[in-house]
Formats: sequence, structure tokens, C-alpha cells
Amino acid sequence: MPARLRSPAAIARLGRWLMAWGAGVGLCLPLGAAPVGDGLTVTGDVKQAMTLDVAALRAFPSATHTTYRYTRYAGDVAQQQRPFTEVSGVRLMDVLKQAGLAERDRSDWRKAVVIATGRDGTRTVFSWPELTLTAAGTEAMVAYERDVAPLPASDGPLALHVPGDERSIARDVKQLQRIEVRILRD
Repeated sequence: MPARLRSPAAIARLGRWLMAWGAGVGLCLPLGAAPVGDGLTVTGDVKQAMTLDVAALRAFPSATHTTYRYTRYAGDVAQQQRPFTEVSGVRLMDVLKQAGLAERDRSDWRKAVVIATGRDGTRTVFSWPELTLTAAGTEAMVAYERDVAPLPASDGPLALHVPGDERSIARDVKQLQRIEVRILRD
């Protein structure tokens, strides 16, 4: 190994360069590619298909991160210690903006749908206008943390939460593996 690569600082620089390269180039997957490990794939009618894991989500700009506080159920044993739970993650729309909508014309966003799928096959669907124009849609998030700890294995490592839905956990997806964007064309 060359002497210039032996120092801890040089190794750290190389590691940062490789991570940046991977985020820009190496994470692109062809349409329909299978998810790798615990990663979340974003595919379909997007400019750049990608795979994200917890570390990649944490690397998003701080303005894209969000935390929602939920009141726990009355029967929850932990309620005496902490009457709420906090779920943290990145807004779904910010993830989709990074992938970019592959529009052919200016009105394609009106015809786009977003399908989120969990490891067990659970699916939920949003329209693109709903995600950009409604309270529930703008609050939808890809969660990676609950109460300042990683999501439990039964829920994560990543999950989709929609705090703005009127019904609790109506469209939440545990063990989120895939987000597919489709523009419904004639």
C-alpha cells in the first residue's frame, strides 16, 4: 500500500469518497431490481432509481428530517414512564424529489401514483398530488427511529408512517422495502 494511503486521515478520506461515489452512482438500480438486504428501493417512473438504507436517510439534509409525537394507547404498560412515542425519519416527498419524477409533459405529476410495499407484501398507494397538496400527504415519512432508538425488527429497519391520516396506522407499512412511482398514461 502506498505511504500516502496508510494514515488514518487518508483512509477516512477514501471512505468518504467511496460513500459519495456510491450515493451518486453505485446505488442506481435498473427498473424492477430486487431490493438488497435491508435497503429501500425507489424505482419506476423516476429519473434516478436508487436504494436507501438508514445511513443514507440520516445523510439527507436536516431540513428533510421530521419527528412526530404520538400518544400511546391507554393499555400500554410504558405509558406510566412515557405517555407518548416519537417516530423520526425523512419526509416521503423529499425521498421522491431526490429520485425525481420522470415527466414527459408538465401535467404528468397529476397522473402519478406512489406504491409503497413492505416485506410481507403489504401495500399502500398515494397519488402524487395528495403527497404534495394535502396535510396527510406532506406528513408521510420514511421512518427509521422510534423513541431515539432504531425501529424494532418487527417494524423496520424502515417503515412508512402517515401521521396525518384520520385513522391511526391506516396506511402505515412496516418493513418498507420498495417504493414504486408510476405515471398513469393512456
